[in-house]
Amino acid sequence: MIQKLWKHFLNVLAPQECLLCSCPLDNEALDNDIYDISQYVCQRCQDCLNPASSRDTLLSSVTHNLAPDVCRLQHIVARYAYSPVERSFAEPDTLSLSPATLLYAIKYHGKKHLARALGRELGAILRMLGIVQYHYIVPIPIHTVRRRERGYNQSEHIAYGVADVLSIPVRTSLIYRRAYTLSQTYLSSHERRNNVRTAFAVHHHSRSDINGASLLLIDDILTTGATLNTCATLLAEHGAQRIDAATVFAA
Repeated sequence: MIQKLWKHFLNVLAPQECLLCSCPLDNEALDNDIYDISQYVCQRCQDCLNPASSRDTLLSSVTHNLAPDVCRLQHIVARYAYSPVERSFAEPDTLSLSPATLLYAIKYHGKKHLARALGRELGAILRMLGIVQYHYIVPIPIHTVRRRERGYNQSEHIAYGVADVLSIPVRTSLIYRRAYTLSQTYLSSHERRNNVRTAFAVHHHSRSDINGASLLLIDDILTTGATLNTCATLLAEHGAQRIDAATVFAA
């Protein structure tokens, strides 16, 4: 009770605003868990975020980019559609909403609690679809240099949010990023594949855990699927029985 009162007092001094529209957040939302999406995005903006395409559509898009014979992912699920700017032309007063704001917040502005909140949203979709039978949840690793720059791996925090919902252990020690690769943002599909082809490796002490396991890879955004498929291929080569992927956003 004291903590809630203190939180409301601080909100009077410095009102917390929605990350998307900058409107003050509802006081009732502030009573929710710190990993609840309502702590960061107002209900109106949540309702305006478009859901991602179906898992079949996402998988088809990735296999088109990679060719079916090299895609090692069996299912791909995402929570929100990603585009730099979204606007409802049917409602002229609707503010322009961009999922990019949320993505940049978790990657570059220290919003790791938001990453976990978005992970819970993703976990809820996976649970609704019944895609829940895994030995481990595996976040896509980042290089140690980038981790020092950023202070954390946003995909890990998303993974822990998914784990909150699915009650599946998160394993961060199965694979690691051994190469500091270029940002994928402005690369073509072919360049993305080449950029990450040899970027990852399996920890020697984890090979027995991978063999025969069903694994769920977690990342922040799905674009061409090159990074996710590279990790899936590596895990499959070390005996993983099934590898699926889930991301918060899908471009």
